[in-house]
Amino acid sequence: MAHAAVLLVIAMALLATATTSSDALSPAGHLMDPQDIKKTIKQNKGDVIDCVDINRQPSLKHPLFRDHKVQLKPTRSWKPNLEAEESSKLSSRVGAWQRADQSWRRSGGSCPQGTVPIRRTPNGSAVDAAVAADAIRRSFSPAPSPSAGAAGDQAVGPQDGAAAAGPRIEVAASYAVNGPYHGAYAMLPVWKAHVEPKEASHTYIHVAGTTNPTYVPFPGEDPPDLNNAVWVGLSQFPSMFGDDNPRLFVYYTTDNGQKHYCYNTGCAGFVQTSSRIALGGTFANFSAPGGSQIFLSVSIYKVRGWRAPVVGVGDGRGHEVLGYFPHFIFPRFFYEGLHNEMGGRVLNTWPQGRHTATQMGSGVLPAAADPQKSPAAVVAAYFALNVTGHDFPDIARKKTVVTAPGCYGVQLGGDDRSAQGFDTLFGGPGGPDCAS
Repeated sequence: MAHAAVLLVIAMALLATATTSSDALSPAGHLMDPQDIKKTIKQNKGDVIDCVDINRQPSLKHPLFRDHKVQLKPTRSWKPNLEAEESSKLSSRVGAWQRADQSWRRSGGSCPQGTVPIRRTPNGSAVDAAVAADAIRRSFSPAPSPSAGAAGDQAVGPQDGAAAAGPRIEVAASYAVNGPYHGAYAMLPVWKAHVEPKEASHTYIHVAGTTNPTYVPFPGEDPPDLNNAVWVGLSQFPSMFGDDNPRLFVYYTTDNGQKHYCYNTGCAGFVQTSSRIALGGTFANFSAPGGSQIFLSVSIYKVRGWRAPVVGVGDGRGHEVLGYFPHFIFPRFFYEGLHNEMGGRVLNTWPQGRHTATQMGSGVLPAAADPQKSPAAVVAAYFALNVTGHDFPDIARKKTVVTAPGCYGVQLGGDDRSAQGFDTLFGGPGGPDCAS
């Protein structure tokens, strides 16, 4: 993304942290200096949100940010121009739906201007930093890629089957390599799936690019690496947050998650500017079979005149800038994206020598879904942003990746040019016998 900013817009955010291998990890929240707190909001689901001086937020206390001044512009976030038809078009594909809202907003309003909402570390929280860091590293490790070929190619990872028993990440996702890209937008489904205590289930989009300066992109071709990447999504992470509620997260890496990476704001990475959306905050409403599906709109994109990746999020009160990743955290400049991915991931610890029962998405395989009684989870209305700053549906040559087809699945939503955006159905129940 040339000489501009990648904006990650998130309607709600998750304030746990993972980091580079040498930094301290604060996975569940933060204990802030009382002098930095301007207001405190206690919500009925147990979280405590501190409204912290924007210039005293956790990431800015890292030595790398010693001379950094918070950038408050752009103030408007990018989203596709689909407001006029979005409601009716999406309803025709997923049925009744509503926008997500964070619980803390219903408990005490919002933080004052000039502050950002920070989730407080729960009393008695005892998270093993090394275990949490390893869980995050595994969760966002590279997925296998299909060989080049026709549209809709599917990669089936080497992890498929009992022969590959052992802790690993399971992926069911679609991706596009029709860039260069300057961003991505989608609506993420908010489901509360079953998650085993030491595991995690993630729903996400991410934009990634190579650090190879000599690579020339070609539409439909996978880049040589995905070292530079920015993610936004929802995590269910019991060992990190103390419950299985879906919570908003941001993540970045500069080496494909090997040593240099950061989850939320407890390390050198994301700078938050929104006073309305809390990283690590949970939600007031979840999707339910036979009821309304709940969606959170998110975007990662680049803005003319900026060198930093920016993030945006949208809830029932609108889509706004959540914050940004300063350009200097990327040793090799993240000038454009070449890989836009969306779907689900499960951290599978292979408990007792068998595949985990942790669910992905709604817990239903797309091929077995009943839209009325047991719908599959859907990443809806995906749009890409091209290098000229225009959004487009990016429906050509979509690819998929599934590491355990009997446990989790993915299905493309079709090539309907009359509909707004592109849908990806994903998820599954897992289970001890699904990989046998």
